[in-house]
Amino acid sequence: GTILLASASFSIWKAIQATEARAQSDENFALAKQERNAARLQLSQSDLALANHWLAQNRVSRSLVYMARSLSNDPTNQATFRRLMSTLAYRHLALPGERIVNKELDGLDAYFNADGTKLVVIAADLSLTFHNLNSGLIARGTKRLTKIDSGIEVHFADGDAKVVTMETSGGNVHVWDSRTGEIIGEPIQHPPALRTIAISPRDRQIITAGADSQLRFWSLDTGAEIFDSLLLGLPQVELGLSANGDKLLTNLGYETDIEIWDLSPAAPPRRSPNQFGSFGDEHHHSFLKDMSPDGSTLIVSAARTLQAWNIHTGKLVWRTDYDDGLASNLAWSNDGTGFVVQSQSGILEFRNGLTGGLIQVVPATDLSSFRIGPDNQSLIGYSLARNRLSVWDLNSGQSVVPAHDMGGGRSAWRAKPGSRSFIYHQRGEMKSGTVSYCYD
Repeated sequence: GTILLASASFSIWKAIQATEARAQSDENFALAKQERNAARLQLSQSDLALANHWLAQNRVSRSLVYMARSLSNDPTNQATFRRLMSTLAYRHLALPGERIVNKELDGLDAYFNADGTKLVVIAADLSLTFHNLNSGLIARGTKRLTKIDSGIEVHFADGDAKVVTMETSGGNVHVWDSRTGEIIGEPIQHPPALRTIAISPRDRQIITAGADSQLRFWSLDTGAEIFDSLLLGLPQVELGLSANGDKLLTNLGYETDIEIWDLSPAAPPRRSPNQFGSFGDEHHHSFLKDMSPDGSTLIVSAARTLQAWNIHTGKLVWRTDYDDGLASNLAWSNDGTGFVVQSQSGILEFRNGLTGGLIQVVPATDLSSFRIGPDNQSLIGYSLARNRLSVWDLNSGQSVVPAHDMGGGRSAWRAKPGSRSFIYHQRGEMKSGTVSYCYD
């Protein structure tokens, strides 16, 4: 019995020792695996940083090698995966370059249509040329503008078949055939001086706002006045239109309260029963910049807040804190899900277009104008002081490529809608270029 008891105890002791040895071995294996995984994660992040570095240099092929290594080390690295997908999607647009649009043009300014396929160029002699960028056809205007030093507006209308120009001095509005360059009908007159115009695509109306504080309504097809004029309290510096043209926004005073008007093709405008509520203290807005792409929402900066209002219902959509004071500039993304707002001190913030929440502060300085790129995740900005373009990643807030120097002297630039291309005039030449970068 004693021998059997000793034998059993020895067997139990050996089993315990074997179990402890296996546990220690499993623990050592797990620790080694954890260390290997940590090293692989670190290598994955390091490879992603190198990939970003080569993307900034537009060395796409070399960057793809490092992205592949990054995903090999960590297949769950979502940052690398997004970077890879965006690079594959946009690498064909990352073509640096610059070319003269027309050597014969001593250009002053240029205007794109909504999809970037047509272009109107105003030359130094005040003549107009109409460019179809798909076909390459160019039509020359049959008449010159008279004076533009006091202001001009250019609008595309009627499926871009017509171009409407407004000269502030004299109150002249001309309708042009963009295919032939000919003026359609007689000029529209709104003396003593025009302030701004708007075009309703649904009602085919041209709405003019004059220094006489009146709104007047004209047929886009005939140029005839179609309704009695509407007398407002003050001259209008800009007008707002919803995307489908059924709502018109006017200022009751200079950047004070706003009125909403209902537009109809068969009846004069009437004041809408759905008006905005109170914005609070002193506020700032711009109908041309602060309206969402679908024309349904207007963002107002007031009382250290940003407020979004529905144009059709007049109701507040969201309100969020904005500690930088009044906004001075704003640009929406193409899909309306985000916007970049610039404070009067120059601070740039990327915010959620559906809630107003802050996503990222962009440390770009002295930008005089900017727009969000076609991928809705990039910011293309122009510095007048430095005369150059720069590109910023809105998710990280980092500059992604070296700035594009526009050369000596001063330039004016306009971005082509839906692309990374831009056009600018400098020293009497109209040039076009493409921002060179790849990123998400």
